[in-house]
Amino acid sequence: MRACRAQGTVEFLVMIVAALLLLSIIYVIAGREITEIQKSKQSGDARIASSTLASAAKEVYYQGQGARKQVYVYFPPEYEPSSSYIANRTVYLSVGASSYAESLDFDVHGSLPFTAGGNFVWIISEGSSVRIGSTYLFVRRSSLPVSMGQSATASQDFYVKNVGNDTINITVAKSWPYSDVTVSVSASNFTLIPDQMQPITVEYSSNGAAYGLYGGTLLTTASTPFGTEDYTTMLSADVSAPPTPPTNVSEKNLTIIPHLWQETLGPGNSTSKTFTVCSGQNSSFSSVSFAASSGAPGSWMGNTSSIGPLPQDSCAFKTFELSVPANATNGIYSGSILASGDGIANDSVSLIITVASQDNYPPRITDVIHAPNPARRNDSIRINATANDSGNPAVSNISMCIISIDNSSWSQMVPADGSYSSPEELVTHTISGSTLSPGNHLATIRCNDTQTNLGEANYTFHVKSSAPIVFITNQTTANAEELAWMTFLNTSASQMGFSWAYDAVPAANATASPSSPGYVNISGYTSALLAEYATGIGLGSVLTSFTGQGGSVLMVGAALAGGVEVGDASSAPNVTLTQRYWIYNSTHYITSGYSGSTKIWDGSQGRQYSFPVGAYLGTGYVDGMDGNTRLANRTALGKRGKILMWGMTRERGYNADGTVMSTRTIDYTLNLSTVSP
Repeated sequence: MRACRAQGTVEFLVMIVAALLLLSIIYVIAGREITEIQKSKQSGDARIASSTLASAAKEVYYQGQGARKQVYVYFPPEYEPSSSYIANRTVYLSVGASSYAESLDFDVHGSLPFTAGGNFVWIISEGSSVRIGSTYLFVRRSSLPVSMGQSATASQDFYVKNVGNDTINITVAKSWPYSDVTVSVSASNFTLIPDQMQPITVEYSSNGAAYGLYGGTLLTTASTPFGTEDYTTMLSADVSAPPTPPTNVSEKNLTIIPHLWQETLGPGNSTSKTFTVCSGQNSSFSSVSFAASSGAPGSWMGNTSSIGPLPQDSCAFKTFELSVPANATNGIYSGSILASGDGIANDSVSLIITVASQDNYPPRITDVIHAPNPARRNDSIRINATANDSGNPAVSNISMCIISIDNSSWSQMVPADGSYSSPEELVTHTISGSTLSPGNHLATIRCNDTQTNLGEANYTFHVKSSAPIVFITNQTTANAEELAWMTFLNTSASQMGFSWAYDAVPAANATASPSSPGYVNISGYTSALLAEYATGIGLGSVLTSFTGQGGSVLMVGAALAGGVEVGDASSAPNVTLTQRYWIYNSTHYITSGYSGSTKIWDGSQGRQYSFPVGAYLGTGYVDGMDGNTRLANRTALGKRGKILMWGMTRERGYNADGTVMSTRTIDYTLNLSTVSP
């Protein structure tokens, strides 16, 4: 009996072990399946994210410059923002060990979110490229059309919103050249904090002489921490004359807006225009038909097929085509297009078409911009412009656009659609920023139409330095002391993580006239460094302006001995260099760790300062002392505002730790500046 019981126990234990083993196998298989499901979901989410961004970019690109939309994109948990990017016509996402790329037929640039999960991303068309990432300006309406009578008022509302993370300043400017119809804007200058919205009312007022279609633009500009953003809203007012009392009033009504199509075209050219067709509150139509008047210009109208049905109190769009025959003679032609709803309710469009075969009018060059903005010397800088001949009394296609930078040789600009084939062309030209010095540059653009009329526009753009430091040399070629400091910058490293890259700029270029080809505007730099005196009063004024804009200046070596003249140099006091300097304030960042008796310079020179009056004298950090005698206004390490002074000798010649102190001085100069590198 005991043997049977023992045998049963063993069999039971074997069954338990087998069951546990089976459960373990099931658990492992299930875990693998769950992992595969998670990987599959993550892969799907990544593909959806990249596809969503690419599809939105295509949508706004084909809508044209200024088009924008905000999309919600989910980035999987293993999304790696540091190795994902948007560039070179590619949206590239790195997720775990896999990558997901979407290729596009146009340039894209911008930045992706820094965190995984759901993110709202802005997609903005810049004409020849699309920007993906942050933006600030959002304008609700792209057009503000009104239909009104004579001696009347009408208004449209829209709003401007700050969708960024910083406070921005907004200006609203109208372009409206008419006196019969005037336009007023309820708000033209205001500030928006993040996520704040400003409603704006645009009011049109017509007088008794107004009649026809009036058009203009409203330019909304946002000043942001990263430059400016613009948005153009179209303004239009269709003013009709008092209606003639109808002889047979129908219970139903139909309206077509606008009531006037006024166009100028040359023989053989064509265009189109979209109208809005609306029913009344008590009107519905199974069909709305259109009939053009006989003869010219009615016979030139195309796409006059019917639309419908049109429910009550609703609107639909209708686009008509206008093609002027190649044998049409110059002149003004009038006619009409009659719209009829089920044959019982009518309205019409008046046609005034001017045919002008002789084009003596140059194309207009507008909307010139550069990107990126701000541009730096390590960027590929694009200059975009619109050449437009369509607004002239006679119209021709654009045949070529060329560009010159700073009066240099001419280069051809590239049409965004690939060919010069229409009266309006978006053109672009790319410049290597490395060929341009920091400062302002002049782009001159010339465009021809097919009748050889030439239009010209000038555009000034600014290029910032790709280096944070401008090393101002006394002459075109650096001398021995300046080269010693350049070597120090090249072979040493910041202790605060700053870049010590520099551009060497002769003082003559920094003080030249802005129109001079060699002029360098140093305002694009973070800090300026001088290791040699610079003669003439111009540099002192430039440095004063530079510090006033937030830049910082470090004067070392002979730059202190000879000084930098400001104003009348003869009025500046001359003080003799002392023989010995001592640390006065050892708690300062530069002198931290040094005792109050640490000697930082010991020597004898008969050099003299030539200080600007009151500009550099006095400091709370280092005082000049000889033994126990204080000598006023003698400084080896000093600070006045955003100007620092550091000794009279070479970068390593102060004491055993001179290199460390020089390193700290350069770091402190860069940290003192409020100008972004």
